[in-house]
Amino acid sequence: MATELYNKIKDFNTPSIRAELAALGLPNFTAKFSGFETARDINRLQPFPEATRVITRTRQSDGTVLEDVAARGDIRIETRNPLTAPQVASIDAALDAHDPAIDDPSQADARQHLNDIASLRALFDAGIADPTLNLTVTLVLRDAGEDV
Repeated sequence: MATELYNKIKDFNTPSIRAELAALGLPNFTAKFSGFETARDINRLQPFPEATRVITRTRQSDGTVLEDVAARGDIRIETRNPLTAPQVASIDAALDAHDPAIDDPSQADARQHLNDIASLRALFDAGIADPTLNLTVTLVLRDAGEDV
């Protein structure tokens, strides 16, 4: 396996960057965002705060432990064969051009769902006079994991 290492100190929208990299038409590859952690936002990655982090530990048959360390912002692109210079440049350009703020349709739906639940919660907390509507809102909030 050949590995190309990139270092980008920026946030990434997981579904969008995966689609953008797939659109480059590279032969079988794996993108590992080793220097990143999951952000609080929906399907976003952000560089971890420390300069380096141990991301895996593997115990060998002789008892020794190998640690894989990533630097903040490391992205590893693994392919069966080494990438050509134009392929490396196209990946670098895609990573640089990526806009993490734009939601894909599934993220937009998830964000709308969260907003709708927040609106229902505010309505519920204010008090609902109609018992049928109150029961319906209670069931929806419970189903969404809200404590009611």
